[in-house]
Amino acid sequence: LRTPLAILRGRLEALQNGSWEDSQQQASVLVDEVIRLTRLVKDLESIGLAESGALQITKALINVNDIVDHLTPLRLAMEEDQIRFEVIIDDRVKQVEADSNRLMQILINLISNAMRHTESGGEIILKIAEVKNELLFSLHDNGAGIPSEHLPNIFDRFYRADESRSRESGGNGLGLAIARSYVEAHGGRIWVESQPGQGTTFFFTIPITDIRSI
Repeated sequence: LRTPLAILRGRLEALQNGSWEDSQQQASVLVDEVIRLTRLVKDLESIGLAESGALQITKALINVNDIVDHLTPLRLAMEEDQIRFEVIIDDRVKQVEADSNRLMQILINLISNAMRHTESGGEIILKIAEVKNELLFSLHDNGAGIPSEHLPNIFDRFYRADESRSRESGGNGLGLAIARSYVEAHGGRIWVESQPGQGTTFFFTIPITDIRSI
């Protein structure tokens, strides 16, 4: 929170003392910081609610193919970056009972994270399958991988395995923490497997009791 607040204070004080020209462009910069700060507060609020068990989950039947269709903007972004994106869905999986918005946010956060760590020419593969008593989602990228010492903390708030990434280019460090809180609010589990040079795979589940067949 300190970074956007410091920027806002510094520029507003500069406006007050006349060292910063009052213009539409400068106003836009301040609005952008307010939006970033608001998003950060909202993300922290969601995590807090989930950890306290107070996060509202509204479940409904969702067609799995509709989930994939909503990933189109990310697919197009990957095409621009020359990253191959493939989705593989088990034929037995037709519908899932879950909170549509929360489930989409889980996938968006995980895919966005994978995109940041996958170079042009790489690939990201999403698999959805029924395994025992759970619906299993797995997202694999063939990026650089994550050193083992970082894996236990990868879902912690603000934790960054690559400290060289700025907040601008690498997000605010809350995406994976939010994904974990939403998965657990559904009664599922989330974990990661990775080795340097061999890519990374994130897994999460939704209990099989929430699966419905057409």
